[in-house]
Amino acid sequence: MEERHDEMFMEILRDEKNLSGFLDAFCGFLYRRTDFYVEATPETRVGYPPGIAEQILLTISRKWQDKKKESLNPKKATNDADRNKESKEPTKKSETGSSSSSSSSTKDEPKKSKLLDKPFTNCYNGATYDNYSWSQTIGDIDCLVKVPETIKKSKQVKVDIKADSLLIKLCSDAGQWDTHFEGKFSFNIRHNDSFWCLEPGKTINLHLSKGQERWWENMLESEPKIELSKIDCSRPMDDMTEGEQMKIEELMWNQRQKELGLPTSEDAERKRKEEQLLKAWNADDSPFKGKKIDLSKMHFK
Repeated sequence: MEERHDEMFMEILRDEKNLSGFLDAFCGFLYRRTDFYVEATPETRVGYPPGIAEQILLTISRKWQDKKKESLNPKKATNDADRNKESKEPTKKSETGSSSSSSSSTKDEPKKSKLLDKPFTNCYNGATYDNYSWSQTIGDIDCLVKVPETIKKSKQVKVDIKADSLLIKLCSDAGQWDTHFEGKFSFNIRHNDSFWCLEPGKTINLHLSKGQERWWENMLESEPKIELSKIDCSRPMDDMTEGEQMKIEELMWNQRQKELGLPTSEDAERKRKEEQLLKAWNADDSPFKGKKIDLSKMHFK
């Protein structure tokens, strides 16, 4: 379990005095400082497709709910695990027997997939194929993999996200686990900071955290490479430091002031310095008191 943030969270909890206030503060942070609640469209190119944000919250909540149940009743959890293992053993041979043919065909799939002119979802700075699409920022990748309409529950899906590879298996009506998607990443990711959720009957939505900030030419090694010179390399505001965000906001505010014919922050700062200079110039102990000064010729740094 991740415990390195516990002290910081406890400070917020003590300040809010109850869990409802704590959760409200957390969601408020997501609203103010991230695009978590923005519904992605081809025009905005930020946020998540409709319903995905709620799916992410629900998936993570259920993950920790299951861990709590296991900690309260470890014996039952062990028995359940044993039963699950026994129930899976009969299908293990068939799964292994089909793995070579399934795996080889899936690995080559991106090469055979045809790039679509009209993507089935947003592929900002990425690519779209007939069975999946991916998009990227400088630090993250979002991938949507199509699934059959019969895949309605997360228990029908197995997703294995590793630092250098991705494997997705789906459970058939016969109870057999078949490889649905497989590939090796172009660069390593931080798999512990990556997660996935299911949009029932539509897609598996994966959020992958890049191992280092850089632009990827392809998500999987087997994919055709995109032209990095043609992507939007600008960084979203949320990816910038607080100082960088404040500077950009200041530049945008100054631009609006100029368009309206109003003083900018530079004008206000110059006026403040002029007033300070005049005050010092006309002070009782100033040798320049009573003499004229041309402020238009003054240069302020």
